[in-house]
Amino acid sequence: MSKVITFSRKFPAYHPNKGGPTYFVEKVWEAIEPGENEDDKIIALSKYQDQTELNNEMYRYLRYDFVKKIHTIRNGGRWKTGDKASLRVWSGQPYHSKQVEIAPEITIPLVLDFELTEMRDVFIDGKKWTDMDVLAKNDGLKTDDLSDWFNKPFRGQIIFLTNVDNPYECR
Repeated sequence: MSKVITFSRKFPAYHPNKGGPTYFVEKVWEAIEPGENEDDKIIALSKYQDQTELNNEMYRYLRYDFVKKIHTIRNGGRWKTGDKASLRVWSGQPYHSKQVEIAPEITIPLVLDFELTEMRDVFIDGKKWTDMDVLAKNDGLKTDDLSDWFNKPFRGQIIFLTNVDNPYECR
């Protein structure tokens, strides 16, 4: 049975960019390549938006300077490598609307422990990590946006959505 990962299409109310688009759906698609071609992506997107919204969203997506979202950071410790995940978004208002799958079920290839301290220090699998730019980019955000997303201190996990070499290994 799959566990659910729900992505936010907009920045939360407490974030400086509140209400602005995250483009997480498109960034996840670019990372996991859920279909054989672009038509599969458009079909998946149309499941949770009407045609007008679809056209507007695709236009913004094509113009947006985005990066791939190869992982997501989540609170707690419930994920492990090999878990199955259903990737979803809310069809409307979060927690007050249906969830819609945005991609085929995936197998989580890697899970790492994550900690963000009050002083914005980052620890990945217990080791201090200093390159917030890489961490933010891999999560599909700009550095300040990533830091502002989480209450500090924060403990959770980095859940990889696609197979990549672990960019956070200490060398």
